[in-house]
Amino acid sequence: MTPKTIKIYFGCSLTHAPEEYRHTILALRKSLAEKYQVLEFFSHPTDMQNDQQSLEYCQQIYTHDRNCVLECNLFVAEVSLPSTGLGMELGFAIENDKPILAICQKQHKASRMIRGVQSVDFDYFEYSQDSEALEEVDKFIAKHF
Repeated sequence: MTPKTIKIYFGCSLTHAPEEYRHTILALRKSLAEKYQVLEFFSHPTDMQNDQQSLEYCQQIYTHDRNCVLECNLFVAEVSLPSTGLGMELGFAIENDKPILAICQKQHKASRMIRGVQSVDFDYFEYSQDSEALEEVDKFIAKHF
């Protein structure tokens, strides 16, 4: 596989995440997309309008995100902040034998459940700078693809 043919689903906390974190996530995601095929978010991560809380909208997000997990070649999960949705996505990925790279900013603590995953295709990495996380994605892909 060439880098541009590798489909990455980039999951993270969004609904309850602070705006600064969402902007950081966008920058990291943009850097990944320069090299790999990164599947799109359903909506823009900084757009948390009240009308996006309807049952219909939430069902569309569930379907979209689940399909992205099932379609991807690699699930990169940014786990610095707790998120029930991200936990569900990780469960989908594990149950469907998707390679997973969980990354966490060093100043945060990832869930013990996440750090305890025991799978051949799962790695956990703590980073201080985005460049470190991006390098780890490259290493993971070199190892697994």
